[in-house]
Amino acid sequence: MDDDNLSKIYTNIPPAGTDDQLSMTPKTGGSVAGLSEVENTNSPSNVMNNQLPRAKSCAGCGAKIVDKFLLYAMDRYWHTGCLKCACCQAPLGEIGSSCFTKAGMILCRNDYIRLFGVGGTCYTCGQTIPANEMNIHINNRYYRLFSENKVKMAELLENLRHSYNQCK
Repeated sequence: MDDDNLSKIYTNIPPAGTDDQLSMTPKTGGSVAGLSEVENTNSPSNVMNNQLPRAKSCAGCGAKIVDKFLLYAMDRYWHTGCLKCACCQAPLGEIGSSCFTKAGMILCRNDYIRLFGVGGTCYTCGQTIPANEMNIHINNRYYRLFSENKVKMAELLENLRHSYNQCK
């Protein structure tokens, strides 16, 4: 796995020993300048060919996971309390559905952006986009979600709609 990728966190995995299939809901997000999020899919096949994990060990503490809920991130399983941000120590399963890795650290979104995020300039209004502000990144151009230049934003959205309809 690339060290700079977003890791997926899956919760609500039934405990070892049950025969229920994994039920995942898609978790999607926008993008931040220079940072793209990975979308999870609705397919249960993302975890071990539709089979639930059996008696996994936690990547954080090494103990066997027998809890009702567990997390799956960076191709490893974690207790819900063991997967924490390296900076703020926030339990990542409680603060969102994603975590970030870089320089050997597992980080929450805010700390990743604070440490590694870069801002950009909005293509429609020319204002600087802070690294922690949500934006759209298309063809090496950044667009603020709430740009003050509403005419250019309307044109952008129309172009996106047109492109989407061509892909169908």
